[in-house]
Amino acid sequence: MEWILVFLFSSLVIPEISGSVDPELAKSIESNLLLLLRMPSRPAVDRRKAFIPPHMLELYRKQANSEYETVNLPLPGQHTLSANTVTSFFHTGDPADSQTSDPSKGSLNFDISTLPSTEGITAAELRLTISATGGPGPHYQTIRVHDVIQPGISGKKQPILRLLDTKQVDVSRSNGVSLDILPAVEGWRAGKPNFGIVVEVRTRKEPAVRMRRSTETEADWREAQPVLFVYSDDGQNKKRRIEDLLSRRSRSTERAKGGKRRDLCKRRPMRIDFSDVGWSDWIVAPAGYDAYFCDGECPFPLPEHMNTTNHATIQTLVNSVKPNLMPKPCCAPTSLEPISMLYLDNNGKTVLKTYADMVVTGCGCI
Repeated sequence: MEWILVFLFSSLVIPEISGSVDPELAKSIESNLLLLLRMPSRPAVDRRKAFIPPHMLELYRKQANSEYETVNLPLPGQHTLSANTVTSFFHTGDPADSQTSDPSKGSLNFDISTLPSTEGITAAELRLTISATGGPGPHYQTIRVHDVIQPGISGKKQPILRLLDTKQVDVSRSNGVSLDILPAVEGWRAGKPNFGIVVEVRTRKEPAVRMRRSTETEADWREAQPVLFVYSDDGQNKKRRIEDLLSRRSRSTERAKGGKRRDLCKRRPMRIDFSDVGWSDWIVAPAGYDAYFCDGECPFPLPEHMNTTNHATIQTLVNSVKPNLMPKPCCAPTSLEPISMLYLDNNGKTVLKTYADMVVTGCGCI
């Protein structure tokens, strides 16, 4: 599959080729690229008008700068080992609806129906903004989040709630809190009624968890509003063993030792720029990346410094004796790395997804 990616991208981004691609071929290439990225269609959105949660940008930077070459997205303390996708959701409906008769509580609703049914949910994180109180000394609040099992009737019956998570926060210093609401999200995905969640703040007369104020501008509210981050796994990426992740470091050092001749099999530069493909309107980051490709001869005898297989060695021997019977081994990727992409989907949701085998890190004769 990685060779399909290299061929399709190179057809678009290499200057001497891109000008000769007719519209029909360009459309076909785009369709294949979307298939490779496991997207049904090109998102019809404009990222200039979209709000990207700051936490999503932070997650992207962490993943892009990760020491380990892994498709797994980090979320300390939660089970996201196999998650390669994060999708953000904002409170639906009028923000004023979040207010309840109890000043210590606020209700939130999140519509997760746009999550692909093929993706397994591994974690769900509710992030709330805290209004810092300032002043000397710590000021602790206990923040609880509940799943609404059965809504109440005003003046007649209290709602039935299920406690999901509890955190104690020093509101004089903290500007945010993360709460685990995975059981609620799993229930909504399984078809249980989605009556939303209730956030409860105790130990203070005035809650410090931010709900929208009547005088607040849209821009200010977007920065402070509650956000739900759902971690999921589409099951498409290959699972990497820890030994494999660590061994790639040594292989990357080995490949730099040889291959002085230009015609020998080695890694070659190839830069992918999403603006050249016309995708900069919905891809937030990166603007592009270095994909590289493998090219060159696999001569007889194969040099020791080349990454090769026993089969390739035998194939080279047979080719040297009977070239008409068997071709030479091919120069191809022997190791690849993932990249993370932050983009807007067709529903305007911000999505962070990690794709395996997108960057060539080593080449060899196979």
